[in-house]
Parts: sequence; C-alpha cells; structure tokens
Amino acid sequence: MKKVLFYLGYLVSFAVPLYFYYQSVGAYLDGYTASVLLGVSAFVLLCDQFILASKPGFAVKALGARGLLALHRTAPAALVLIVAAHFTLKKAAGFGTTSLRALLGIGAFTILLVLAAFAAVIMANTVLSRIGFLAAFKKHFTEHTGMTYKKARDLHNAFVLVAYLVLIHALLASTGDFGMNPIGVSWLIFWFVLSQGMYARYRLTGRGGAEKKAPKEGGTK
Repeated sequence: MKKVLFYLGYLVSFAVPLYFYYQSVGAYLDGYTASVLLGVSAFVLLCDQFILASKPGFAVKALGARGLLALHRTAPAALVLIVAAHFTLKKAAGFGTTSLRALLGIGAFTILLVLAAFAAVIMANTVLSRIGFLAAFKKHFTEHTGMTYKKARDLHNAFVLVAYLVLIHALLASTGDFGMNPIGVSWLIFWFVLSQGMYARYRLTGRGGAEKKAPKEGGTK
C-alpha cells in the first residue's frame, strides 16, 4: 500500500504542472504543446531525482533502500529521452538554437549526458558498467585517475548546476510567463526549491554512515 501511495504521489508531481501548462497553451495538443509538456516533465523528473537522492524516510519505507536506488538509477535514461524529444519538437516547431533560453537548455542537456554516462559507467554498478569494454574502461579510468566513490559522488553533484540551468531555461520560455501561467510556474518553482532544499539538507546532515557503504553502492574503490 505504501508503494502504491508513493507512486501515486510521484505521478501527481508531474500531473499538476502538466495540467496548468497544457491549459496555458490553449488546451490544444500539437507538436508545440507536446514539446512544452515534455519540457515540464523533464523539469519535474530532474527535481524528483534530487528528492530521491536525499533518501527521504517516506520513500525508503515505501520502496526500500534498494527500490529507491533502482528508481533513482533508472530515471536518467528516461530523462535523456524526454529532453531529446523536447528538443526535437522545439526545432520542428521553428524555434532556433541561438537564444539565451535555447543555449541554456542545450548546455544543461550536454552536461546531463556527460554526467549520466559517467554515473552509469564509472560511479554505479549498472548493466553498462559490466559490459566487457566498458568494464575495462572503468578499471583503467579509476586506476589512472585515482577516482574513489567520494570523488565520483562529488563530481556527480554537478547535477545541481544542471538543475539551475534548467530552471532559468524554463522561466525564460514564453510559457514561463507568470501572468499567463501563475499556478504552473509557481508549482515548478516550489518543486525546485523543495527538491534542492531536501538535497542540501541531506548533503549537510544526512550522510551519517553512508560513507562506510560507499564502495558497495558506488562500485568504485
């Protein structure tokens, strides 16, 4: 039951802003609207990743530590696909790539790709990190760079930069006009502040004994 309630809440975190952004573009579904909804979904999914990373008690109780970690590790693949579709539909709708808004989005996506690949191959024990040549690359990389789980985790925190770039990108969009879409924009800002606050609190006070488990969880020595 706790797991069901957790996933319902997880879906609601998307449903609320999606509804109001959909209304703000005229409640008409076309390529442009789909690009907006995909962008909002990517924003919320990124914020949810920080909430999961903070290992809140209600999530651990609902999913278990392994279940929470599995969801956290799986989501980046979906995030990359959603952002790629968002970018493709924006281009198809005639939006350029030279505006500040677009450059922030492209920059955030580039950093996201690099960090997601780093996490999947170097930081975590995933299917990718166990593929022959990738496993060899991981071994070579960690041995020659002195990469430890702690160092990898610190580098992983660059996702915070991605979050801020995405926030500015979203607020610069036409659908980020507070006067046109006050509830949708307010929800995104609220969710961003909530997720960053939970993650910052965890980083400052919630590590506890996690350091001792680092090699097992991260897969680096």
